[in-house]
Amino acid sequence: MLTPIPFAPGVVRDDTAYAAKGRWYDADKTRFVVAGGVAWPETIQGWDFVTIDQYSGVCRGLHSYLDNSSQPHISVGTNLQLYDAFAGTLYEVTPTKLGASGTLSGPFSTISGERAVLVVHSNHHFIPNDIVVYTSGIALGGIFISGAYAVTAVVNSSQYTILNPTSATATVNTSGGQVNWRGPRGTLSGPFNTVRGSTLIVVNHSGHQQSTGDVVVYETEVSLGGALIIGAYQVTRSGADQYTINVTAAATTTASGGGTVVYRYPRFSLSGPFETTTGSTTVTVTQVGHLLNPGDYRIFQSASAVGGVTVSGEYQVSSVPTSDTFTITVASAATSAASGGGNPTYYDLIPVGLQDGLGGYGYGIGAYGIGAYGLGQTLLAFVPRTWSFATWDSNQVLGCPWGQGIFLFSNVETARAANLPNSPRNVNAMFVTPEAFVAALGCTNTQGVYDPMLIRIADQATLDVWTPSALNQARVFRPTVGSILMAGLPGSRENVIFADTAMYSFQYIGDQDPDLVYALNFVAGVGLIGPKAACQNTREGAVWFLGNDRQFYIYRGGAPQAIPCPNRDWFFEDFASAQEYKVHLAYIGARNEVWVFGPTTGTNNEIGKYMILNVITGIWSIGYWDRTSWIDRDATPFPVAAGFDSKQIFYQEYGQTSGGQAFVGRVRSAAFDFG
Repeated sequence: MLTPIPFAPGVVRDDTAYAAKGRWYDADKTRFVVAGGVAWPETIQGWDFVTIDQYSGVCRGLHSYLDNSSQPHISVGTNLQLYDAFAGTLYEVTPTKLGASGTLSGPFSTISGERAVLVVHSNHHFIPNDIVVYTSGIALGGIFISGAYAVTAVVNSSQYTILNPTSATATVNTSGGQVNWRGPRGTLSGPFNTVRGSTLIVVNHSGHQQSTGDVVVYETEVSLGGALIIGAYQVTRSGADQYTINVTAAATTTASGGGTVVYRYPRFSLSGPFETTTGSTTVTVTQVGHLLNPGDYRIFQSASAVGGVTVSGEYQVSSVPTSDTFTITVASAATSAASGGGNPTYYDLIPVGLQDGLGGYGYGIGAYGIGAYGLGQTLLAFVPRTWSFATWDSNQVLGCPWGQGIFLFSNVETARAANLPNSPRNVNAMFVTPEAFVAALGCTNTQGVYDPMLIRIADQATLDVWTPSALNQARVFRPTVGSILMAGLPGSRENVIFADTAMYSFQYIGDQDPDLVYALNFVAGVGLIGPKAACQNTREGAVWFLGNDRQFYIYRGGAPQAIPCPNRDWFFEDFASAQEYKVHLAYIGARNEVWVFGPTTGTNNEIGKYMILNVITGIWSIGYWDRTSWIDRDATPFPVAAGFDSKQIFYQEYGQTSGGQAFVGRVRSAAFDFG
C-alpha cells in the first residue's frame, strides 16, 4: 500500500535540512499554486526572446510604453547605453553630451598671488561647477591657462571665475588674446525664422557643425510667429550656417527673431587629431580637455585617412594617458606612422556607468588627473548604474541613469534621447507623479551643487520649468532623515519616496495649498537596500520593498509591516558585498507574486538568486537565475526581463519552453522519517 507523504506548502531554507522535515527545502523555476484547497508545486511558465539583438553592458532598468500607433516599446537601460526595443529590433538611443563652443577675446584677468581667474564671457549662462574647456592655451600673469576648469563662482551674466592650479605672479586685466572655448551651453541672437502655416523653423547659426539627425536642445522658451520653441529637436542640415527643425504646432504668422536663445549642441569638430603607429590598431587622439574616461563612447565622422586607416563610427575609449589625449582601437592596423585625419566632427555619448559596486558611497568621479581642475568632489561614483523610467505624455519615455541627468526619448528610433532643458545636471533617480509633476531625487540645486537628499519637481505638465516662482508650481523639498535618496514610486493615494534609511509620503495638496504643492511626511526609519529594491501593485496601492536592514516589508499606508521570510538567511548567506544596488524586486500581477533578486559571490557578484512571495497565500519559493531586471506587463502582453549571460530581453510567463527549448522546474524536500 502506498503511503502519502504530506509536505507543507512553500520552501523553507533557513532551517537545517533535518529541522525542516515535512517541508520543501530547495527549488528552482517552481511556484506553488493552490488547487482543491492545497498548494502544489508547479513549474513556472516559459520565456522567449523579445528580440534576438543583444545589448552592451548589464541591464538594470526596463520600462514599457505605447507609441502613437498603440505599438509597444521597451526601454532598456544598461551601465553602458540606452536602447529602445521595437518591432523585434533593439535600437541604441543613448543620449549625447551636449554643449557649445565659441571664441573669446582677451577674457582673462589675474591678481598677483591669487589662483582665482576672472573670465569675461558675455551671456555665458553658466552656473557653479559647470565645466568649461579652453582649447587654445594662453600664458598671462605668470600662469598658463589651458584645458578644463570648473566654474567656481558666477559674478554676473557676463563674468565668472575659475581656479588655476598655481597662483598668478602678476596682476593682468582682460588679457589673453583670442581664446577658443567649449562649455555646457551657448547663446544665439534672434536665430529663428517661421513661415505662416508651417511647422518648419529655419535656424541661422554660422558654423554650427550639426548634421541631419542630430538632436539639439533649446533651454530658452521662445514664442515667435505663433510657434512655441523649447526643448529637444531633431536637425535637418541646410548648410554650414543654417538648419531646420519642426515644432508641434504651425506658426500663425511669418516672423524672424527670438531674442537671446540658450542652446546646447551634440556635435563638434577637431583638426588633425589622430596619430597612428605602424602595425598597430591603437590610434591616439589629441584633444585639449577631452573629459573622457576609459570605456566612454565617442562617434567620429567625416575624417580623412591617416596612416592607412580611416577613423569613422563609434569607438570606446581604450585608455586615457593624459587630460589632453586618449586612445581608441580601430579594426585594422595602420600601415604607417602618421598624424592628421582632416577635420572630423565628433559627438560623445553620456559617460558610462559602473557594472559593479566598488564598496561604499563616495564623492569623486573619473580617473585621477582626468577632468576639470577646481571641480573638487562630485557625484556618487561607486555604485552600479541603475535606470529609473517613466512614461510622459502617454507615448514618450523619461529616463534617468543614476548620477546623470533626466532624458526624454520621443520613440523616434533615428533620434537619440535628449537632456531635459533647465533640469538638474545630476540626478539619482526620478519618477512622474499622477498629477504630471516630474520629480528629481538626489540632485543638483539651481546653483549646480549636488545634494543627495534634495527633491526638485518641475512645474506641472512641463519638462523645462524647474526654478520655483510665484508664477509656477516648480518646488524644492529636502527630507531630514537619511543620507541619500534612492527611489520614488507614484501612487493614486500618495507617492512614496525612499532614502537609504527612511521612507516618506509625498502627497499632492496643490489644490488646497498652491504654495507648497506637495506635503512631504516622514513615514518610517527604514529605507531601501538599493534603488530598484521596491515594487508595487498600483491598483491596490501596495508597495513591497527590501529594507536597508535586510528585512522585507509591505506598505499600504500608515507604517510599513515586516513580512516573515523563511529564506532570508539563505538569500543573504553568500550575498555579494558592496553590490546592494543590484537587488531588484518585481511584481507579477497575473500571479499575485513578488519576485526578489539578489547578487551572489558564487555568480561573480551578479544576480544569481531569487525568491518568490505569493502575496495572497504568503507562500514562498526560491530559485537560481541571472535576471538583472524585470518588469510586469504594462504596455507589453507579458512581463519582460533581462538576462545577464545572454545580454538579451525576454518575454516571461510565455509558453512552456525556454526559447523553444525544454527547461526543468524542480523542488526538493527536506529530510524526513519514513516507515
